[in-house]
Amino acid sequence: MVRLIESFKVLEDHDLKGKKFFNGETIGYADIVIGWIAWWFEAIEDVVNIKLVDHMTFPRLLRWMKNFSGDAMIRESLPSREVMYTYFSRKREELSATKAAK
Repeated sequence: MVRLIESFKVLEDHDLKGKKFFNGETIGYADIVIGWIAWWFEAIEDVVNIKLVDHMTFPRLLRWMKNFSGDAMIRESLPSREVMYTYFSRKREELSATKAAK
């Protein structure tokens, strides 16, 4: 978890300063490469009931996540939030069952 927060800080402090996307005003390669953060992270936060990215801790990253996931072509290419929530909920249940069985 510490490494994840540190990575978010790097993105927040250096790569997104004053830009809508990592490339500037348009989606570029870096946005595509780490775009899973924008699309999956909200579902993961909901499943584990922990909020790591909000307007107080990472305002630029949160704005980028909204900009990226708000793009029509990106939205059309990825599964719905409901599908992702269901997937991550099942994975969490599987991990919990595995831990309980040990």
